Amino acid sequence: MFESMANFFGFGNSDQVDEAQKYISQNKELWNDNYKENQDILKKYLNATTGLHDDTLKSQYDKAKYDFANQGTYKPSTFRI
Repeated sequence: MFESMANFFGFGNSDQVDEAQKYISQNKELWNDNYKENQDILKKYLNATTGLHDDTLKSQYDKAKYDFANQGTYKPSTFRI
């Protein structure tokens, strides 16, 4: 009772503190919802890209790199006019 009288006369701010705490609680709930949604999106992305980076792709890349590195050099023939 004394708090609301103090607020009424301008000597307290418990109403403002209560309202601020309410908004903080609402923001925390929104933050948690956004966090969960982002985690779901990241999990879907991880599941989608996992198949693209398997051992088959790596072995194909390694073979192509090896073949390129070991293809030999150009041996020019004798130039004639």
